Amino acid sequence: MEIQDDAYELQEIDILNGEDVTIQSADFDVSGQPLEDTRNIIVTNNINIESGGILTLSDIAFEDGRIEVDKINKPFITVKSGGRLILSSGTTFKNFINNEGAALVYVEEGGELVMYGTTIEGCVSKEGSCAIDFYGENFVMNGVNRIYDNVNSANKKANIYIKEGKSIGISGVMYNNLLMPSE
Repeated sequence: MEIQDDAYELQEIDILNGEDVTIQSADFDVSGQPLEDTRNIIVTNNINIESGGILTLSDIAFEDGRIEVDKINKPFITVKSGGRLILSSGTTFKNFINNEGAALVYVEEGGELVMYGTTIEGCVSKEGSCAIDFYGENFVMNGVNRIYDNVNSANKKANIYIKEGKSIGISGVMYNNLLMPSE
């Protein structure tokens, strides 16, 4: 893959036991609002959150014009048992493609996912998967979360899959039929 001069290539990141990592937009205006970033992020690998690791994404957008996804063939973020992913206010994901499973987030048995004001749209996953595949222990959505227009490779709605027997705690506003099981 050719990397443009104004782009960053995101290599594989492993968040290990005891690590608490925050990735956020670095540029803010005087009122504290994130500035637009014209640089692209080329996703060629994924992020793994191991047991005891915590990753927080805040005020960061992976969107059209900013991110070029080259069919990474695995979820962008995998949360292992005992790991925790926090998608905080202002975090946006758009147009992730994965022909091998969940398009964006895969939470293994024992993992945790917390969302506060996140947008996920236009992702395409393998048939039988969704933008988010949740098999974990704790899934909490607070505030306004928008998860919509995500499909699988059969072009069927595929926003969030929650394994039978698991649950989600929701406090806030939901848009566009968030909970659509994979088919």
